[in-house]
Amino acid sequence: MAADASAFTAALVGLVSAVVAVASWRALVRTGNRRIAFVIVAFALLAAKNIAKAMVLASGRDEGSLELLFSLADLAAVVLIAAPILSRRP
Repeated sequence: MAADASAFTAALVGLVSAVVAVASWRALVRTGNRRIAFVIVAFALLAAKNIAKAMVLASGRDEGSLELLFSLADLAAVVLIAAPILSRRP
């Protein structure tokens, strides 16, 4: 039962991340601000990671061997989101 809830939650996070990626892409097209591309890639990465995690959890397999990969994907997404915010360009 807990694995089902975890799989559902991961899938939901993946779906919301995909929606944010699409909304960010629309903002990029509308504004022309190329720095938004970092946000698009970050949320697309989070969407893919969470969908993959949901599939692993739903299959009932042990995700321990993939946890490092999932954590690295989270780290990459955070760096992509932080990069345009922390850069010194106006």
